[in-house]
Amino acid sequence: QFRFVLPATLASYAGLGKGDEVAIIGAGEWLEIWSASRWAEMEAQGMDTLREELEKSPARNDEGALR
Repeated sequence: QFRFVLPATLASYAGLGKGDEVAIIGAGEWLEIWSASRWAEMEAQGMDTLREELEKSPARNDEGALR
């Protein structure tokens, strides 16, 4: 188990309360701390956007399949 203290101003900005689940997202030398539920919403929204962009892609044939 890993614990650290997040300053109240940052926790408030992120919409986190004591005991809330968080998602720690990052790579290399950076990380972001998100509310787990807010991260799930953003991830789903991102997948919807990606799906929409792929559907518009010129790499699709007339049946909608990727070439």
